[in-house]
Amino acid sequence: MNAMTPMSIPVQRIRHVVKGVVIEGDGPEYGRDPNRFVTPPLDVGALVWPRPAPSPAADVPVDEIIDILVETGEVLKRDRSGALAEAMERSVEAGFYPRDLVERSFAHLGHMFSRPAMEFMIAQEIGGKDLLDGWREVRTPSGRPARVRAFPCRLLHVIAGNSPGVAANTVIRGALTKGVHLLKLPSNELFSAPAILAALPRRHPAIL
Repeated sequence: MNAMTPMSIPVQRIRHVVKGVVIEGDGPEYGRDPNRFVTPPLDVGALVWPRPAPSPAADVPVDEIIDILVETGEVLKRDRSGALAEAMERSVEAGFYPRDLVERSFAHLGHMFSRPAMEFMIAQEIGGKDLLDGWREVRTPSGRPARVRAFPCRLLHVIAGNSPGVAANTVIRGALTKGVHLLKLPSNELFSAPAILAALPRRHPAIL
């Protein structure tokens, strides 16, 4: 009999990335065969930014954030560490999509970190870099002057698992809006978000 017994089916080990630090290790086990996985133990308190403290990226110029994201895209395209290829293989094993579809989705991830695409997003969806980096003076209908800006927020993202591009978009938009973001990974796509976050350059901890 060649069928694999439950004990012989490998358990997938999930990485977490917390404030730029890659966390590995065996903690709680979830799921059932063939999609069992374990996550590393987490200090829940370490996931929280104190409410009185400003967003760590609030004062980072958005042009610098774009530079970092573009560099991240290049890291993902080259994948010299093999981390993205490993995430792709794990996604094939754990998911239910055909290999060729998963391969194409992962191959496209680096191209999502496109400078023109991010510049368009800021200009057309957010309203301009000046709103992200400071205050814009406007006039109310009564003629009085006022100032507005895009204020960094704290968000919990419940990511859909139908494509690794969802994780990439979440990382891009989260970084550009300078907020504090906690990502809840989908059980069928546990690998792309940690691989993308681990690819971010280490030189600017505020973006991580």
